[in-house]
Amino acid sequence: MVDRPNVRVVGIANTTTIRAAGRSLKNTTITAATSVEAAVELLRTGAADAFALSRDSLPPFVAQLPGSRIVDGGFQQTGIAIAVAKGRPGVLAYVSAFLEHAKASGSGWNEAAGAPLLALEQEGHPRPGRDSNGTSNVFPAAG
Repeated sequence: MVDRPNVRVVGIANTTTIRAAGRSLKNTTITAATSVEAAVELLRTGAADAFALSRDSLPPFVAQLPGSRIVDGGFQQTGIAIAVAKGRPGVLAYVSAFLEHAKASGSGWNEAAGAPLLALEQEGHPRPGRDSNGTSNVFPAAG
C-alpha cells in the first residue's frame, strides 16, 4: 500500500494524475517533477519511493528500475473520448468500429490502439486520412 506515512510519491507537475494523487493519497508526501525523466531520476536516486503515472505508461520505467513493480489498485480512472467533425461519415464509421473492437477485446486503450487499427484495415476499412485509392478521406480535396 502506498498511502502511508513516510512514503514519497512523485508525479508530473500540472497533470490530472498528480492532482488526483493529491486528492486520494492523504498520508504520503507528493512531489511534482518537471518531466518523466526527472521523476525516474528521483526514484533512481532514492529521493522518491513511488511514481504516480497512468498504469499503461509505467512498464518501461519498471524495466529501468530494478526491483520496482506496479502495485495493484489505482486512484484515478481516465475516460477517452473522440470527436469527429460533421460530414465525415467514413471517419465516423472507422472510429466507431475502432472503439467497438477495443471494447469487445476487453483491452485497455493503449493495448488496443494498434491491433484494432490493423484488424480494421485488414477487414477493408481504410484508415482515416486515405481511402483505398490513396485519396484523403478526412479533409476535402483542394480546388
